[in-house]
Amino acid sequence: MRRVTIESWLGWRGAASGLLGTLLALWTAYDCGRAAAAEIIAPQRRIDWSPGIPGGIPSYPSDVNAGDAPYSAKGDGTADDTVAIQRALDDCPAGKAVFLPAGSYKTTKPLRWQKSIVLRGAGPAKTRILAGPGAKFDSILEIGTNYKHTESVPVTAGSEAGSTKPTLADASKVCVGGLVAIWQENDPAVVGKVPNFDNRVASQMAVVVAKTGNTVTLTRPLYRTFRKDLQAGLLAYPTCSKAGIEDLYVERTAGEGYDNITIRCSAYCWVKNVESYLTRKWHVRLDRCYACEVRDCYLHDAYNAGGDGDYGAGCYMRSTDNLIENNVFVRCRHAMIVECAGCGNVYGYNYSRDPINEGGPRTDFLMSDISLHGGCPYMNLFEGNIAAHIDCDHVLGSSRNNTFFRNYLERKSIPAVKYGMWGIAVQMDNLFANVVGNVIARLPAYASPTGAWRIGYDELTATQDPRVAETLLRHGNVDEVTGQAEWDDKIQERKLPASLYLKAKPAFFGDHSWPAIGPDVERHVGFLPAKDRYDRELRGRPPVPAGFQQQ
Repeated sequence: MRRVTIESWLGWRGAASGLLGTLLALWTAYDCGRAAAAEIIAPQRRIDWSPGIPGGIPSYPSDVNAGDAPYSAKGDGTADDTVAIQRALDDCPAGKAVFLPAGSYKTTKPLRWQKSIVLRGAGPAKTRILAGPGAKFDSILEIGTNYKHTESVPVTAGSEAGSTKPTLADASKVCVGGLVAIWQENDPAVVGKVPNFDNRVASQMAVVVAKTGNTVTLTRPLYRTFRKDLQAGLLAYPTCSKAGIEDLYVERTAGEGYDNITIRCSAYCWVKNVESYLTRKWHVRLDRCYACEVRDCYLHDAYNAGGDGDYGAGCYMRSTDNLIENNVFVRCRHAMIVECAGCGNVYGYNYSRDPINEGGPRTDFLMSDISLHGGCPYMNLFEGNIAAHIDCDHVLGSSRNNTFFRNYLERKSIPAVKYGMWGIAVQMDNLFANVVGNVIARLPAYASPTGAWRIGYDELTATQDPRVAETLLRHGNVDEVTGQAEWDDKIQERKLPASLYLKAKPAFFGDHSWPAIGPDVERHVGFLPAKDRYDRELRGRPPVPAGFQQQ
């Protein structure tokens, strides 16, 4: 698949044997799968998704033990261990890890670092970081730099879709290895009604890999054309790279502050095997990040499930090419969310259940746990997830060219939720969505009758946006009411590829069949490792808050 777009079309304006033979056969099968994808989803509507850290998450050896002298973190749940842990982080050399032994560590200020190190516990059931009470700060754990960046430098050439080498008016402040953003002023016909502070939502993050004169070489091609008449420019950020959080539990013990974990202005960073409980805003927020990963985590419950609260793992403010994979989300308002632009991100093989709203058990409306939430996010992929509901909303503007592939939509939450139970909603001003190979469950018996789809609806005027249906690609989706797949008669190809971003079955599937969801899967839904992990290990741990009885 080529990494190109055609703006005008999109509405953006402007002889082998033995082992060798076997390998060849496997490659041919994979290549045919890619060809099938190409025939189903036209090149103009997609990219060649390649998210996350190249080569995977690195393994850093432990170098500093925060429980040893001179740090001597107590881990007794009573002593304030903030200073001890922060000193250990400050002393740890790059490429190494700070080990936090089993225990409960009270913190009263954020733990922050901006270098290539890892904070590692003994496992989420053993190492617990407990913030508060009185923890009114933004994040419990924070990787990365502040928002400070250079002034926007005009892009004079090479800003068309597919380019990897933009030329700048002045590249003197751009560093090789540094994080940058390409952006432009908003085109209201594309981005819709976005908040005033989002005056340049059309954007893309990347890392600079070379510089010759005023021409810089980026890690990835541009996914859209950035227009000179809209002041296309480049920002350079101070960059944190290759830092991580692993194998621990984090909790706010009182409803104060904001995020549990924030990664900001960073590239190639990660959160792995972490349990996050009772956030106020986001469990894990990737803010202006490039090619980071959130994987194998359990993110659940919050103090605030109203607007701008109780988000699971989100790609925020132009974050690009991040991978959120094999996680469990429970009782999150929006478990998997891209907000305020963002492109090329992939949410793969996650399990979400019981999305909630407005504080929890009193709500009766099904929230979207897969959410495109404005600022014109584009070219993102949601693949192989089990969730309750997909929604491309128009609360904060539009979206373009996002793909939903082989997901299962359960259409249920806590027992009080009985209204608004669409499986997939693509609302007004969300154009060129690709919805392929998904399975939409029957409604629970207690639910108010609701269709499986909601297309082009305008919440404010209660009218339809006909462009949504006209540009929507629906192919091979199954409504379990009929049990039959619905195909687009204009598309001849009906053999779906196994994946749109993976070359082979992921290791966490083990011996189980893959793909697990789709019209070509027996009973349409099979084994998903994240759901199995929840059912076997996580259900009811820690105790479910009062009022949140599960189906």
